[in-house]
Amino acid sequence: MRSRLRRVVILGPPLVMVLAVGSGFRGAPRVAAGSLPLPTQLVACVPPDATATAAPGSADGTWWDQRPITDVQGSLTGWTVTIGAPRARSLALDLPPGSFVSGPIQGRILATVEDGAHSTIEVIDTPARCSRSLPIERSIARRAVLTRDGSTALVHLLERGTRTDLGTWQVPLDGSRPTQLLVPPTTELLRRAGIKRVWSTDLILSADGARLAVQSCDPDRCLTRLLDVATGAIATIDREHGSIIGIVGRMLITRAACPGLPCDILAWDLGTGRSKAIATGTAGAAVTRDGRVVVIRRMADGTTTATLVDLASERRVALGQLERGVFLQDGTGTTGIETPSDAIGLIRPGGPPTFLDIATSPARARGNRP
Repeated sequence: MRSRLRRVVILGPPLVMVLAVGSGFRGAPRVAAGSLPLPTQLVACVPPDATATAAPGSADGTWWDQRPITDVQGSLTGWTVTIGAPRARSLALDLPPGSFVSGPIQGRILATVEDGAHSTIEVIDTPARCSRSLPIERSIARRAVLTRDGSTALVHLLERGTRTDLGTWQVPLDGSRPTQLLVPPTTELLRRAGIKRVWSTDLILSADGARLAVQSCDPDRCLTRLLDVATGAIATIDREHGSIIGIVGRMLITRAACPGLPCDILAWDLGTGRSKAIATGTAGAAVTRDGRVVVIRRMADGTTTATLVDLASERRVALGQLERGVFLQDGTGTTGIETPSDAIGLIRPGGPPTFLDIATSPARARGNRP
């Protein structure tokens, strides 16, 4: 099953945070939603219109990890999100089942929270140990990402009651009036992509903030539109493709339309709309903030190898083996970590995410350790 199907979610109660004692990933205390107010250790960000961000590199290693909460019947009732940073105590959040988390960007983690009557955008500033809430009136906030300067949330909205798509909006964190950035996909665009009904919508912002990708999917097909933020020009990918991995200049990197793994990795030219396979039979791929593509493959002996792929020359550089059980963080899962520009995030079972320095060979992770 493709990773994008994880994004079909339901609604639930509001968010509560509690400060965890110690810096470990395991055992971070949490409380049921609604049972406690925000702890005094996590204060409201002041002033509310501040846009100051962490110094370059100072937030590297800030991470979050999202795990399901289920009832005795196995039904999803919410999410536990643990937030951490190097040399800092971790935070545990209980989120309703319809929540979405993204980032970190400059140490800030963003969550959309929907309680069935109101939507709120929560911005947790990890270095400052503070939080900011932005209510979204008369609409449901489904997905959101933060701009690189930390000043604005880009949010996909639905109309409350009808759940009609309202498009993608800019929501300034200083409380200024939201403005529409991209309208919903037209019926004709969806028809061309073979989509009768959109089940999920994803937002991916390029590392330089120049392009925003909005991907609308049903369980089998996707339509992706890429907005040039400066000019307003829109490039559309309506041919068969899978979930987005990243944006590199004028290239969109996606999975092929695979039912599972292994899967090919495609690079789409936004000028021509044509694609080429840059890697075949992969177990995953990721894009660094400085625009390099890394793919991993599962070998017959059970090991996992990492390879750097140059988009222009298609030259391959072996990065070595990853430790067993490790996967790449590709922006579509339930874990995030802020990395240096030349690194990719790694997901490890039973511990916080870490990152791989591309300049290091053979491959070895640095950053957080359990």
